[in-house]
Formats: sequence, structure tokens, C-alpha cells
Amino acid sequence: MTRQLSDLSFRRLPFAPIYAADYAHRAGLSRTIPLSMARQDARETFPYPLLFCIYAVITAFYAAGIYDGELSKKITLIKWLSLVPLIILLFWYRRNMRNLTGSAFLFVALLCAISASVLTSLNVSLSAATLVSVAFVLIAGYLLAEHLANTNCQRQFFVIFANVGRVVIVSSAIMWALGINLGRAAPRFSGWTDNPNTLGPEIAPCLIIMIAGVFQGRRSSFFWNAPFIAVGAFVLLQTESRASILWVLASTATFVVIKFGFFRSTVMAIFASCIWVGWGDEIRNQSLALLNRNPDPFAANDLLSGRSEVWALAYDLIPQSPFLGFGLGSSKLLTESYQWVFIEHQGEHFHNSYLTVLVETGIVGFFALLAILTTAFLRGAQRAHRDKLRPDWATASLPFVMLSGALFHAMFETWLLSAGNVNSLLLWVCLALLCARAPSMARQVRR
Repeated sequence: MTRQLSDLSFRRLPFAPIYAADYAHRAGLSRTIPLSMARQDARETFPYPLLFCIYAVITAFYAAGIYDGELSKKITLIKWLSLVPLIILLFWYRRNMRNLTGSAFLFVALLCAISASVLTSLNVSLSAATLVSVAFVLIAGYLLAEHLANTNCQRQFFVIFANVGRVVIVSSAIMWALGINLGRAAPRFSGWTDNPNTLGPEIAPCLIIMIAGVFQGRRSSFFWNAPFIAVGAFVLLQTESRASILWVLASTATFVVIKFGFFRSTVMAIFASCIWVGWGDEIRNQSLALLNRNPDPFAANDLLSGRSEVWALAYDLIPQSPFLGFGLGSSKLLTESYQWVFIEHQGEHFHNSYLTVLVETGIVGFFALLAILTTAFLRGAQRAHRDKLRPDWATASLPFVMLSGALFHAMFETWLLSAGNVNSLLLWVCLALLCARAPSMARQVRR
């Protein structure tokens, strides 16, 4: 048995990049299969047509956030059209690949649950169109995750996101240096995007991917990523996109917990608390000044920028249609109807993904989404703990780390079921990878 498994080419096994080290551990083969073999460093890449298509889709999703409304509409059309060849190519390369059984079941259950909300929608045609867009992204995300799970391309997928993010960071930094701010919500910086809360979510995931490169521990990776992290973090702070900053901080904290373990991370947290005790007043004053966007840290502005007002509206609306909600995509209709009661709130959304899902799809859609998020988080935490001894642990943990921060970000922004969001495809790829069941070793050996 030992000889058979030690002679296997792990590259040919489905899920090899994710589970090869675990196979060796469970079979007691850690001495016969070195970690360098489990690492599978590198040479398998996306086929060129698929690589080009992924770059095109991600670039189009990012570019659709441009400040020019008319140009944004044209790019938005392009971004939806670009998903068609991506799905076709993923189906084409899908032959002889193992399905992500757990993810497929949960994704189908979610689509069925939110489809029911169309029946009670305030605007059936709007909800039906929104459902189609969500289904489109879920299918693309699932197929792409399936491709990553059956090949050794997960690292390259995140590198693509990071490369597009580097362009966003550099272009935004140049505009900041030149004093050019084309978006709204000045004096907050939004660069070439329409809104600081558009630029922030474009930068945050790319920073997390590059931080993973630094945690990886290679000198070349550090020197390549560190300058972009420094510049990107500066630009992100200039946007004052607090939810995006929280995303980066929460994901970085997750990296620390995975790397050093819960006990050591707790010690670090205690040390940070001691710093807070010593310099807490200064830190608090500066933080409040940033949160309030006011040089007076004790100004009476709403720290949540009107979110508390629209959240209160959501709490009032949920009992009115608790089971199936008001219909997928109905947030704009609801907030516009009650616009007269708001004092500080701006925008067309509830600025909370969980409340939005409850209002739009009711408890049926909410619990379907909650099942996916809970399954992904628990399985991701288990795999991250198992993979922390791998040389490429940071890259292997990226789906879980990305999700950990995204769950915090979703508390303050509406995007988990907003298919057009710049990070929607990334989110569903991570969820599909995390929800998938790990295949048993015996079944893989027979295969």
C-alpha cells in the first residue's frame, strides 16, 4: 500500500493541490511523500483561451465601476456578455473532472429558495432579471471552482485578481498624487471610480492576496508584493471605505491565527490590548476623526453614515413579508418609498447583506444562504488548520481567509447576492471550493 501510494503522480489526482498533503498524513506516508511533492509548485496553468477570458471578465467587472455613467453602462453590458464565453470554455474543459458535490447541492438549493421570492415580488420582471444574473454568476463561479479543484491553478487564479488589482492601485495612486478625484463623495478619494465605496472593494481583495504572498515567506514574493501592499493600503485609507478596511484587517487577522495558532494569536491580542491601554486615547481620537470624517473627533455625526436609519427600516419591513420577502432586487423600490424618513442615509441599498437577503427573499432565502456560508466557514477552518504545515499554506488558505473578511464586510455593504458586484465571482468561487466535500483517499486510489 505504501509503495503504491508513494509512486502515485499526485498531479493527476483530482483535488490534488488541496488534498495531497492530507492523503499523505492520513495514510501515514509523511515520510515517503515529502511536502514538496504535495506542494505541486507550479507548472500547471490555465489554457490560454480560458486564461484570457478570466482576465477579460475580471477586468470588465472592475472597469464597470468607472465614474462616467454612460461609459459604465456600456462596460456593464460587456461584463455580462464576457461571462458567456467563460461559461462555455469552462464547460468545454470540464470533461473528466470530478464534480464538487456538496457545493452543487447547496448552490441549487439557494437558487430554488431565492426563486420563490419572485412569486411575491413587488416587481416580478425586476426580480426575475435579478435572479437570472445571480444564477449566471453562481454557475460561472461553480464551474471555475470545479476547474481549480481538479487542476493546480488555484494560485494562478488569485494571481490574476492581484494583477488586475495592481493596475487599479497604481492608477489610483497616480491620480491621488496629481490631485485628480473624478468620483462623487469628495473630499473622500475615489480616483477614476464613481464612489469611494466602489474603489475600496476593488483594492481590498487584491491586498489580501498580496498579503498571502508576504506570509508565504519567500524573499522574492515579499519584495514583489510589499510595495503594492504599502501603496494599496495608503490608497484604501484615502477612500475611507471603512467596511473595506475592516475586510483587510479581518482577513489579515485570520492569516495570523492560522500561522501562529489560537494561543499565540491570543497572546498577540493581549499585547495589542496593552498598547491600547497605554496609548488608547490618542488612537481613539484619531480613529474617531477618520470615522466621522471630521477633524473634531467628538463631533456628533453618525458613525454609520446613515446605515442605522436604513437598518431600522429593514427591521420594520421583515415582519411584513417574513417567509418569501419582497422579491429579489427590490431594495431600491423599498428605500425610495421611504426616502422621506431618512436624514443622513444615501443610496439605494440597505448597506447590510444579511438584512437585504431577509428583506428581499425572506427567511427561506436567508437560511439557504446561511447554510452555504456556515458550511464554507466550518470546512474552511478545518482545512486551514490542516494545511498550515504546507509550504504553500497561505495560498491554500486564501479561499477561507477571503471569506472570513468578506463576512465582516457584508455587515456594512450589500453585495452577497448582488451579482453585478465587482467581487461576486471571487466570492462564489471561494464558497464553491470551501463547500466541496473532500474525496476519500480510497476512492481516489481506485480512480
